[in-house]
Amino acid sequence: MEDQLISLKTAKLAKEVKFKLATSYGYIGKELHPAKETLSLETDELIEAGEVIQDFNKEKWVYDREGGECFGCKADNIRYFIAHSAPNQSLLQRWLRELHNVQISLYKVSNNYYYVIGYDKGFIKTSSKSYGTYESALEDALQEGLKFIKKLKPELLCGNCNKYTTYNKLLKGTIKLTETYTKDIDFCPNCKQYGCLQDIT
Repeated sequence: MEDQLISLKTAKLAKEVKFKLATSYGYIGKELHPAKETLSLETDELIEAGEVIQDFNKEKWVYDREGGECFGCKADNIRYFIAHSAPNQSLLQRWLRELHNVQISLYKVSNNYYYVIGYDKGFIKTSSKSYGTYESALEDALQEGLKFIKKLKPELLCGNCNKYTTYNKLLKGTIKLTETYTKDIDFCPNCKQYGCLQDIT
C-alpha cells in the first residue's frame, strides 16, 4: 500500500512551523507537482537516499505552473505561486516525533479509527470523532500536532541535533576558560551540546 501524501491544508501548517525537509512532491498554488531536483545522497536522515526530492518550502522562492523557480519574485497567483512541501503522512508523523517529541498513535475499534496525541509524557488531544479510514484519522491528527507545536513558539534551533527548543528549556552550565575565569553557557536539552543554538524568532 502506497503511503498517502498530506493535504494542502496540512502542508500549509507544516510550512508555518518550519518543516524544511525536501520532498518528492509539493503543492504549487493548489496543484500537486513532482520534484524536479535530484539532491545528493548525503541528505537528511529522514529521507531515503537516491530519491528525487526538492525543498518546496524554501524561503523567498516562488514557482510558476511548470515548476520553475524564481527567487524574490512576487507571488501573484497568476504567474507565480507560493509552494508547500508535500511529504507523505508517515514522514511528517516521524518528523513531529523526532524533532518535536509529538507522538501520534492510532487505534481501531470495530471498523472505526481514532487517534491519541501525546507530548512529553502527557496527552495533548484524543479524537472526538471516529474515522472511516486510517489515513483520514492520521491526517487530522497531523494537523492537530502541527497546531500544537505552533502554539509552543519554538525560539531556538540546534545546529547539532536539528531539533527545536525554547529558552525556558535550556540546560544551564559553566565552562572553565582559564584558571580564574569561567563562563555561563546554555546547553541544548536534546543533545546536551553547547554553542549550537540558533535564535529563529
